Amino acid sequence: MKELKKMIIDNLCSDYSIEDATDQVNRAEIIIKGETVRVNYHTGTSDLFKVVVTEHLELIK
Repeated sequence: MKELKKMIIDNLCSDYSIEDATDQVNRAEIIIKGETVRVNYHTGTSDLFKVVVTEHLELIK
């Protein structure tokens, strides 16, 4: 969930400061259904995102 919130904040940063974007995401309702993520902000607006997965390697040892 932490990474998802970071991606949403990054998306909002094109229109808002990092502080405002972070506040909006922290106060939002995030609904995940299949490949979509709906973000309902406290202001009454919402965004709908499609999850796009990219594969990468992560070193664990």
